[in-house]
Amino acid sequence: MPKSLQGTLDFLSDLRENNNREWFAENRKRYDKALAAVETFLSDLFARFTPVEDLGATKPKDAIYRIYRDIRFSADKTPYKTHIGTLIANGGRKAEGAWYYLHLEPDDNSFVVAGLHEPEPAQLKAVREAIAADPARLKTILNSPAVRAMTDGLSGQALTRPPKGYPADHPAIEFLKQKEFLVSRRISDTQVLGEEFANLVIEICQALKPVADYFAEVTKGLAK
Repeated sequence: MPKSLQGTLDFLSDLRENNNREWFAENRKRYDKALAAVETFLSDLFARFTPVEDLGATKPKDAIYRIYRDIRFSADKTPYKTHIGTLIANGGRKAEGAWYYLHLEPDDNSFVVAGLHEPEPAQLKAVREAIAADPARLKTILNSPAVRAMTDGLSGQALTRPPKGYPADHPAIEFLKQKEFLVSRRISDTQVLGEEFANLVIEICQALKPVADYFAEVTKGLAK
């Protein structure tokens, strides 16, 4: 079944070379098939995701982001994303709890990521306060054998100077400088097309679950 994602990767690769409305219109049926393959994969994944998270009645269509880019304020006017993104969470794209983002992009650019992405000011404030109050908790999570083995550590946008209200010598200053808190695992095309792809995604998400749970807990009630 996962081998059907070959058509998805092929379409996205061709779209990257022909990112215009005319080509997309001519290849709309290919896109529909590419999207259907992702939905089929997610249906199987969601059915087996309970050990990581209860997704409730979330359907694949609830999780998949639109391929159309918002170009209103962007210098890049290409109309389409050259990847397919999905938010694996209870509620899909509208999730307010723990989430895992699956990014499908050809040439070994696929990945799974969890954490806190582009938080609202209230969310970032709450996270920084939680870190300042108990720096060891997040450090312990990020240094756990499972997270260390599955990812390259913490990433995301960060300040170059300490945030307002925190001294430069704060013991958790490197965490406090973060504007995003992300941990990810890159996935090759061979893995995407392999028979064990769903199992791999589940394995990655299980490893990242303490990270996802931490940020969901700290930002609870402060969702976008």
